[in-house]
Amino acid sequence: MATLPANSVVIFTHVLGKMMVDESGFQRSPTGPLFVGQHHSSFASLEDEPWLREALPKHFADCDAFVALSDEDAAFFGSLLDVPCVAIPNPAPEGRTLSTQSTKRAVALARFSHEKQIPLMVRLFAAAITVPEADGWSLAIYGDGVERPQVAEAVERSGMSTRIELAGVVDDSATALSDASLNLLTSSLEGFPMTILEAACSAVPSIAFDCSAGVRSQLENEAGYLVHSQNEDAYVAALRGAMLDDIERRRRGENARARAERYAPSRIVDDWLALTEGSRRPHRATTVVSAPQLRS
Repeated sequence: MATLPANSVVIFTHVLGKMMVDESGFQRSPTGPLFVGQHHSSFASLEDEPWLREALPKHFADCDAFVALSDEDAAFFGSLLDVPCVAIPNPAPEGRTLSTQSTKRAVALARFSHEKQIPLMVRLFAAAITVPEADGWSLAIYGDGVERPQVAEAVERSGMSTRIELAGVVDDSATALSDASLNLLTSSLEGFPMTILEAACSAVPSIAFDCSAGVRSQLENEAGYLVHSQNEDAYVAALRGAMLDDIERRRRGENARARAERYAPSRIVDDWLALTEGSRRPHRATTVVSAPQLRS
């Protein structure tokens, strides 16, 4: 760290990285690199990790700025941290082909972990397709993880195993979304879910619980279907309504695609430049520091 040139930017992608620097006895120089802290999840996630609420203000106190994933979260972190807090979201993927929206096919791309609530997704989808008008709709769930046995059991119990498929891991989300008509999330906690943004770039609308500022910022103004947090009946109703109304579903997909333009990589780069250009040392090189990097 001491060997970094003065025109560098050091980005701590997690407070653990900064904790390791602090514990090493490193002392910042007034002419040293710019320090930027990050937290790649929502402010609400601190409720599940109380140690973070204490660690962030302690170890990011000497940072020059802190970056959150949404304006709403930046405001919340600003109430906790005595440093400038700004919002810079993740960039959208480029070169995506629009979905044909020609199939009655919903997809989900998620890690099979507790907060993603994939067994709940299976149950809600099975409930939504019980009406005759939803005949022909299917769900392909891409992913894997520690809760795979529970997910497989949920599919079996649903009685819809011919219409709900565990499609395995996919390296390219664009492939999964190429002919999809809906993208499903049932998470209880999210930061800034890239699956919503990836789907939006293909004009595929997402349905998700209102579980974080990062979800709201992508789905508000009918750029998808935002369901009151953990209201299962409302989720089923939104999902069924999306299945049965092709015109409305496509309209929201187009809204999502238009909204995704604000996350174009060029705009995100401009946001980062705006953050650093006002500092005392222009034309900085950037170093991203994470805990694994520091241990090596």
